[in-house]
Amino acid sequence: MNGVVDRDGTVYVPFTPCQRPYIAISTDEGATWQVTLVADTLTLGFGMLALDKDKENNLYAGWVGFGDRLPYISVSRDRAAHWSAPVMVGAPGVKEAAIPGLVAGKRGQVAMTYYGSTNPPGPPFHRRAMVFPRAAPDTRSKRGIPM
Repeated sequence: MNGVVDRDGTVYVPFTPCQRPYIAISTDEGATWQVTLVADTLTLGFGMLALDKDKENNLYAGWVGFGDRLPYISVSRDRAAHWSAPVMVGAPGVKEAAIPGLVAGKRGQVAMTYYGSTNPPGPPFHRRAMVFPRAAPDTRSKRGIPM
């Protein structure tokens, strides 16, 4: 997770509390922060929100969706106050993505990277693949903790 700084010194830091894509914004060198929601969606993986800006200070946020595991991107042209609707940007045939990254250049030029696979189990994803591992089974009982 990397933040970006625009020409006037405004700092933008991506973060994902409760797996939602947010941007924290500071205009006073981190003394105070304002938070904006990028999209009302869940992201796959904590801290997996990519962020970059182009030469005109348009911001781009990229993440992998929790439900379908595909890569999405959204753009803000007003200093993170508002964000476009997310657009799925996976290559044809990609069925699962992870670890997104972004790099932007001239106005409107942005590239998103991610690890992609064309052969995962596919939706619906197995319940075990969508949660953190549970604690070890309770050895005092005859049954373990069910998944």
